[in-house]
Amino acid sequence: MGDPSKFTNVVQYNLFNTVFIAILLSEAVIFIKTYQKKGDSKRRDNGTKWLLIGCYAVCIYMSVLGVSQRMPEQIRLCVLPYFVSWLGIAMVGAGVSIRLTAVFTLKKAFTVNVQTTNSQHLITNGIYHLVRNPSYTGSILSLVGVAVSFRNIVSIILVVMISMVCYMTRIHTEEIALSERFGDEFADYAKNTWRLFPYIF
Repeated sequence: MGDPSKFTNVVQYNLFNTVFIAILLSEAVIFIKTYQKKGDSKRRDNGTKWLLIGCYAVCIYMSVLGVSQRMPEQIRLCVLPYFVSWLGIAMVGAGVSIRLTAVFTLKKAFTVNVQTTNSQHLITNGIYHLVRNPSYTGSILSLVGVAVSFRNIVSIILVVMISMVCYMTRIHTEEIALSERFGDEFADYAKNTWRLFPYIF
């Protein structure tokens, strides 16, 4: 994916393609793992599943568009140094790892829709001991990492803004559902954990 000339060398280019494929494969695994999970669930999605799907597509498109020939030169050449691509690749790898860890920690409780069940328990162990929404932390890191890999400053800013708005909308919807299902238990949990990024937010 992308133009090899936008990277330092072929090794960096191939490594980026590897982690990008990892994003796609991990999302496919998550979708298959959670497909048609219904049971006694109460859905409160409010369309946010499709918001996140759109967010993924738009953010990746914006990352590539920022360095394409279709962009005005003053935007296309507004880039960070080549070494920054290594940081982007590391962010994508970390994001995929965090998201998969979060999904498999929740096990059967994880769904792509916002929903709760009568038999559901609030998971607070593992990675959830520190962050309430680690799967979204991983997704945001991956999306921003793709933009950072291409180094375009305008794209990076736009991807950060778009991903944060979309994921905060999803989180707001999800936390309302969890608050209604678990009440004071969730309120106490929220007081002692970070929403997305430890010690930041």
